[in-house]
Amino acid sequence: NDAEGKIGITVPKKVGKAHVRNKIKRQIRHILRTNPSLFFDKILVVVVRDSASAATFSELQSDIIETCKRLKDHKMPTERKRLRFPSGAYHEYSI
Repeated sequence: NDAEGKIGITVPKKVGKAHVRNKIKRQIRHILRTNPSLFFDKILVVVVRDSASAATFSELQSDIIETCKRLKDHKMPTERKRLRFPSGAYHEYSI
């Protein structure tokens, strides 16, 4: 379906070992899967920063939800937009 959003999650090795990186990716996927209206009809690429390994699930969830809501306010469908999560743990790009 063309109306569905797409997600890309990148977690560099600097964040931690494989099990830490995979845990963060699983948490982000779960947050976005349970809130599909946040990225509906968008392409998101989430680049995780090393400070994310110390964040709790609820901190990640509130950061992602708040940033996706801010992203929805920007009506720039053809431009690349870069936003910082409130905790500074991530950068998010939207195309």
